[in-house]
Amino acid sequence: MYDLLIRDGRVVDGTGNPWFRADIAVKDGSIAAVGRIEDKAERVIDAEGLYVAPGFIDAHCHADFTVLDPGNPRDFKLRQGITTECAGQCGESAAPVNPDTLDLLKAYVAFEAPVDGVLSWGWRTFDDYLRELESFDLPTNFVPMVGHGTVRIDAMGFENRPPTEAELARMKSTVREAMEAGAFGLSVGLAYAPGDYAASDEVIELAKVSAACGGMFGTHMRDYSDRIFESLEESFAVGRQAKLPVVISHIGVHGEANVGKIGAVLDTIERARGEGLEVTTDVYPLAAGTTLRLLLPHWVSEGSLEELFRRLRDPDQRSRMKDAMVAETARIAADTAVSRWDEIRLARVLSEPNRDFQGLTIAEISRRKGTDPETTVMDLVLEERCQATMYRIFRQTEDLAAAVVHPLTMIETDAMGFVEGNPSIGQYGSFPRVLGYYVRETKLLRLEEAVRKMTSYAARTMGLARKGVLREGADADITVFDLDNVSAALDGNQCYPRGIEYVAVNGQVVVDRGRHEGAMAGRVIRKERARRPISKR
Repeated sequence: MYDLLIRDGRVVDGTGNPWFRADIAVKDGSIAAVGRIEDKAERVIDAEGLYVAPGFIDAHCHADFTVLDPGNPRDFKLRQGITTECAGQCGESAAPVNPDTLDLLKAYVAFEAPVDGVLSWGWRTFDDYLRELESFDLPTNFVPMVGHGTVRIDAMGFENRPPTEAELARMKSTVREAMEAGAFGLSVGLAYAPGDYAASDEVIELAKVSAACGGMFGTHMRDYSDRIFESLEESFAVGRQAKLPVVISHIGVHGEANVGKIGAVLDTIERARGEGLEVTTDVYPLAAGTTLRLLLPHWVSEGSLEELFRRLRDPDQRSRMKDAMVAETARIAADTAVSRWDEIRLARVLSEPNRDFQGLTIAEISRRKGTDPETTVMDLVLEERCQATMYRIFRQTEDLAAAVVHPLTMIETDAMGFVEGNPSIGQYGSFPRVLGYYVRETKLLRLEEAVRKMTSYAARTMGLARKGVLREGADADITVFDLDNVSAALDGNQCYPRGIEYVAVNGQVVVDRGRHEGAMAGRVIRKERARRPISKR
């Protein structure tokens, strides 16, 4: 007898091939059979009129900390059909941890972490952290990356300079430890401090360690506006010199002056592939979230936290910051500064006085406070001690559509996973948005191609051999959806999508008729090819 039998569904197997009608049987967490199945099962799901696909794979997210919050329902990924997520992105991972720089690391990741007091912070090495995860009930399968920013903070804090020989050796050692523990690669956030403080040669040296362990290189590039082509070339140089696959995070072009350039950007990536570089990319179809601190000039973050806060209190330094922020707005926007501040929303703060601002744009908050947007940002970063989070909802443009439907893009949420305040709508509906808007409404994507982008393509890129396809022997991660009704909620707060009917993770049904009753069946996935005995520092 099987554990689970999904009968008479339209199977979209993840390969890109046309759907076919079949039953799917599950036993002991794996797919036991695909076809016409007469045997009995403990649980039978009637999927007539529904589509059955591999569980969706979130190619890029920031769930490293919120999955450790037992007070968080952690159901928002499952209820949009996601069964596996790749975290540790943009240079931000939970380990390694150096007690001497822990306060800097906490501030660095505060925008994506639970409120103070929830996390133990008892881990030190990457293996320690993965063991901590393995002791928790996880909603999804967790694929870890090690972050360059975290590694740099471990070795040299927020120093804006090249590393010494000893510091670089320490960074290489911690990357190697992470890879040996099971990390899937090295990620960088070169648009953020302290990632922005690193020259290309530092990144290349660390990427070589990832390559030696069979890992990949994921990059949030230095610039996505008028310097995007230079940023692409830097990314390609890392891949070529370190000899490893490259994933360009959240492909897109920012700024009104750059509208229409996405085709040239994607062509540039295709040319690099034509020259032999294994480079792929991912895209968020709805919204992107990050720290409000990102809007400050990067020099503001140099040194200790107290130095940062002192600068934010100093009138002369604030004037210098404001000038730099005004210049940056002018660089990435062709019309007026107001357009930029009307698109950036405050997602979460931790102090009571600022909670009424959650969900408002920076422009709206500035009008309420009677301040200019630059001053509003500086005040909020200071008052929230770097713990304020923002997000930007992307307008539906031809450029965004071109990125989403391109064959080289995987789908991501970029979600951080907190539920306080006003979380990004992408956290709740990125994958249903692809099915509802791009497949059903506009027909810009074939259903089978959309599912491939959300399943087997991401699995192949990450090296997940048993995921992303519906075939005998694969892990039983399965999403069943109603294509006629699937859609993302585009307004409101913490709004779940429609049309995701059933989700199974490792063979266990965790979403049943669209509802999640608390079942957690996810696992930490360690990269087997990278694993060796753990070296201790």
